[in-house]
Amino acid sequence: MYCTLKSVGRKGSANPTLHALTAENHFHIPIPHTFKPHPEFLEKLKRFYLSDGFSVDFTKTTETSNQINKYVSEKTHGKISKFIEKLDPSTIMYLLSYIYFKGKWSVPFKPKHTREAQFHVDEETTVPVQMMFVKDDFYSYYDHQLSVSVLRLDYNDSFSMILALPDKNITLLEEALCPHHITKWQKWMSEREYFISLPKLSLKTSYSLNSILSEMGFKDMFTAKANFSGISDQNLLVSEAAHKATLDVDEAGAEATAVTGIGITLFSARLVLLTFDRPFMIFIVDQKANNVLFMGKIVNPANSEVRQ
Repeated sequence: MYCTLKSVGRKGSANPTLHALTAENHFHIPIPHTFKPHPEFLEKLKRFYLSDGFSVDFTKTTETSNQINKYVSEKTHGKISKFIEKLDPSTIMYLLSYIYFKGKWSVPFKPKHTREAQFHVDEETTVPVQMMFVKDDFYSYYDHQLSVSVLRLDYNDSFSMILALPDKNITLLEEALCPHHITKWQKWMSEREYFISLPKLSLKTSYSLNSILSEMGFKDMFTAKANFSGISDQNLLVSEAAHKATLDVDEAGAEATAVTGIGITLFSARLVLLTFDRPFMIFIVDQKANNVLFMGKIVNPANSEVRQ
């Protein structure tokens, strides 16, 4: 995610711009020689967010764009390779915040069982997907209030993926979902044997956050009323905010080749079949810190890139 902050100058004067980007949780700050943020601001970023920084010339838009894109690509291991597509030469600073996660399942899916199946985008639309299969004991919970089946898939560390499969409309789940629901799910989960089918995912998303942040109440930051005096004595405002993210889910937690046409064996009567063949929500949770690192919804796994 990035935000573009613009300096509010006098009428007829050039307007320098400050960008902030959110993409392992750290901040990174390219700063031009001509812009001097408060030392306290930089010290707090380094202390609390493990930030670093370097000087750039934003008037050299191509060179600086390539420099920042290379940095983002390295930190996200090539998953986000071209974050900046067009750089405003009046930029005065970029705030980069990035997070990268890659985990391996504690109970991996077997690639030889992966085969093509249909995913129901809605009542009228189905798309072919590569469906993974696994049988084992997993923690789950059924939320009667939200009419949603919840499954936890653990990684080989303190992280887990929580999948929420609504009985019907995912929009109803989105509108009702609150942080306390995830806490409740985790608390009341119980373990039993499941036969799980989950589509392989390789998704990218990119969308503007201007209207979203405004609807959340962050309106002044986009106007001359903005107060970023903690960053600089210059009058700054946010002119643009955007977000890019990627999500990859496969059999092992890394790229693997699928083999189709493998038969599925019979399962016992106590085994419960849970098939993620319709829109569902996904959360990656740090169990130690009890933090949600990623959250999103899967509506059409066949659509690898989504722009809003």
